[in-house]
Amino acid sequence: MKNLIAAIIARIVRTPTTAKAVAGFNKAIAELEAVIDHHNVKADLIDAEIAIKVAAQTAAKDAAAEADKIAKRIRKLVA
Repeated sequence: MKNLIAAIIARIVRTPTTAKAVAGFNKAIAELEAVIDHHNVKADLIDAEIAIKVAAQTAAKDAAAEADKIAKRIRKLVA
């Protein structure tokens, strides 16, 4: 009777098989890959936002330089 109870308890609390352990690791790897993909998308969006801001900054600097050229021409005409 003790052996039967011990066998039942051993079956209930047995350690996971290698296949179950590998499946657990594969699930964890898949979840980590999903996190990596998510952060890569976020990084790409940030890169795009930076590119837009750099383009706007360049356009503003070009406009300021053009305005400065025009101001210099007008100063020469007035002087």
